[in-house]
Amino acid sequence: MEGLTIAQPGDTYAFPTVTGRRFVTLDAMRGIAAISVMMFHYLLGTPYHIFDHAYYAVDFFFVLSGVVLTHAYVTKIQRGMDFPEFMKARIIRLYPLYVIGLILGATLLPSYIVLSSIAGFRRTDYLLSIVFNALFIPYPNHGAVPFIMNGTMDGAIFPFNIPAWSLFFEMLASVALFVAIRRRVRPEYIVGGSFILLIATFLHYRTFNVGWGTETIFAGVPRTAFAFFFGVVMYKTFTSMRGMRIVLHPSMILGLTAVMFILPISQLSSRIVSGTTLCIALIPILIFLGLSVDNRAENHAFFVWLGRISYGVYAVHFPVYRIVVFILAATSLTSEIEKAPLLLACLLAAVVIVVAHLLTVFFDEPVRRWFNSVSAVGPA
Repeated sequence: MEGLTIAQPGDTYAFPTVTGRRFVTLDAMRGIAAISVMMFHYLLGTPYHIFDHAYYAVDFFFVLSGVVLTHAYVTKIQRGMDFPEFMKARIIRLYPLYVIGLILGATLLPSYIVLSSIAGFRRTDYLLSIVFNALFIPYPNHGAVPFIMNGTMDGAIFPFNIPAWSLFFEMLASVALFVAIRRRVRPEYIVGGSFILLIATFLHYRTFNVGWGTETIFAGVPRTAFAFFFGVVMYKTFTSMRGMRIVLHPSMILGLTAVMFILPISQLSSRIVSGTTLCIALIPILIFLGLSVDNRAENHAFFVWLGRISYGVYAVHFPVYRIVVFILAATSLTSEIEKAPLLLACLLAAVVIVVAHLLTVFFDEPVRRWFNSVSAVGPA
């Protein structure tokens, strides 16, 4: 067995790779996961529990990112891609839509303060969080910011766009991946160590849904590391199993992905069983099936579209919700909104999907193409 940390002179360990592949089905699965997270947020605190545990879609994102980023960058990094170039590519990929979500969220915060809708979130917090979050840095605080309907969330580290916490941790995971590839660290050891810490985290917090707030920010490290490097190991395993494929129709894989997030948590025996099942078994199985599909983009236009809008859905669904609810609350529809949360969630989801499509086509993709062209960085 090779060393735990750094390969010594003469060692041959290296990350394997598969070239010439575009994982269209995986992209579509990311779209389903993004929509599931959106519905989870929109239905929190309502009588509807069909997306109760879709917060595991965030872990799904991390596993997918481990797979896709290893595929996209392992060869480039091994051939000499330096760290600034790598980080520039990651920032170009994530920041344009991230900053749109930040701006949309920040425009509403002054109104919340005036209406006394925020408890303990001072004007100083408002200004500092703008600066911190604009730099893609968490802002530790203990204030309560508006969440779903009339609820609030205490200590959100990205108060303008609460789901953006996972983007910060994905950026940290990207840095760790670069170091692991360059230093030839075995990802299996990272998975093992982070899994032990993740179990300790669950025993302490009694949930795997950590990392988004000041109280659990450090617990987000093992959560992200385990899922992300599990994806790295999955990619490594996939490349070494050239002769083994379990091929299902892409539509069936997409359907199973949706069912995984919609299945009511009450049908599972406990939170620890459901979390372990999703993170250890179902998510890797579905991603392996997605990897196994022979993707031809021209035959999966809907899949390609789902992949394109997935990041946009995740990046703006929370601020769009707050803006629409804020506007509707000033009308006579307030009581009707409270009586029909499922209808509101579905209508808002449709709005977000349209907004995500427009932002992707007319803002995100053109901006990224421009930055890539002027910086000579390959597409992320």
